[in-house]
This record gives sequence, C-alpha cells and structure tokens, in this order.
Amino acid sequence: MRMPVIGAVLVLLASTATAAEKHEVIEKSYPAPAGKVVLVDAGPLDLAVRASDITEIRLKVDMVVDALSEAKATAWLAAHRPTIEDKEGELRITAPDPAGLSLLKGVLVTRARIELTLPPNLRPDLSTSSGSLRLEGEFPDVRPLRLRTAGGDSELAGWAPEIEARSTSGDIVLRASRAIEKLMVRTASGSVELSGGARSVRCDTSSGDIHFSGLLGPVGIATTSGN
Repeated sequence: MRMPVIGAVLVLLASTATAAEKHEVIEKSYPAPAGKVVLVDAGPLDLAVRASDITEIRLKVDMVVDALSEAKATAWLAAHRPTIEDKEGELRITAPDPAGLSLLKGVLVTRARIELTLPPNLRPDLSTSSGSLRLEGEFPDVRPLRLRTAGGDSELAGWAPEIEARSTSGDIVLRASRAIEKLMVRTASGSVELSGGARSVRCDTSSGDIHFSGLLGPVGIATTSGN
C-alpha cells in the first residue's frame, strides 16, 4: 500500500527539482525638481515608498519567480515588468496587471516589489490592485496625497497636509506623525485605523470597522454595517 504514495512523492520531488527560478532587479535614478509628480500604479506588485533627504528619485524593482520551466518564469517576468516614463514634471511608473490564469499555469512562487525613495518636496500619487502599499515619511507639498488599493492593504507612517485613502477590501492604517489637516477615507469592506489625529475627517465605509484617535475638528462618518 505504501508504494504508490512513495512513487507520487518521488515524482513530486523530481518535478520540483526541475523548476526554474528567475530573479530580476531594476535600479534607476531620476531628476527630482521640487513639485514633481510621482504617479505609481503598482498593480499586483507590492509598493514601498519613503521620504529621504536626497536630491534625486531612486527606484528599485525586485521580482522573483519560481516556475516549472524557464520559459514560464521568463513569461511571468515580462508580463509584470513595470513601464517607466519620465518627463520634466512627472515620473510615471505602471506595472501591468495581466488578466486570466494562463500566466499562472506552471508558476509556483512569485515575489515582486517596487521601492521608491523620494525627496520630501515631491508629490506622490500611489495605487495598487492586489499589492500592498506602504509609505513612510512626510510630504508637506502634496495636496492631497492619494493612496489607493483594491485588495491590498495600505499603511502610512508619516504625514501630508491632506490625504485621500481609498480601498475596496484592503485595510487602511494611518499612523500620522502629526495631525492631518484634511482626511478623506473610503472603503467597501476594509477596516480603517487612524492614530496621530486629524483636524477634518470624512469617512465612508460599507462594512469595515473604523478606529480613529486624536480627532481635533469636524468628523463625518457614514457606515452601513461597520463598527
């Protein structure tokens, strides 16, 4: 009775042993005049952005894929590689979000992340679909700072004078280093958490829970079934 099980395990091990791993890293830098817009749609890739006392934009894209063949791994990388357009007043980074399951056939494990380091006098506008979004630092010149996700969670540890955060099912966590002047949050089923305070808040949610602290002014909250 044990022979078929052992045979199946051996076949599985043999298949795994022939898997191909590909690792691609893209590192670039771009001019960063004051007020430049950095528009990022990371799609299914995770997105991490932080403010730093530097004079240029630093970009790193890190993608790893394990697949049953080199061709499958190569195809997955090509389908998810971001496009980058840099103009005088705007840097635009867009990661494709391929539809359908054909690219997932033969793909075992994937990991993909966009990292950006920005001077604080730029104006980021950030979104993902299923990828997570994390932003660190203060951006005093952006009104509003836009953070958008579909299924991915988003987190801010820092500050901007005005913030718009939107999500479908991902959670939103805002840890403000000081009170936000104006905050607008919209979710369907994701929860919302704010610490650090805000002077004006508008929050709309269907079923997500809401936890705010440090409120210093008018608050408008509309919820269907959330707490």
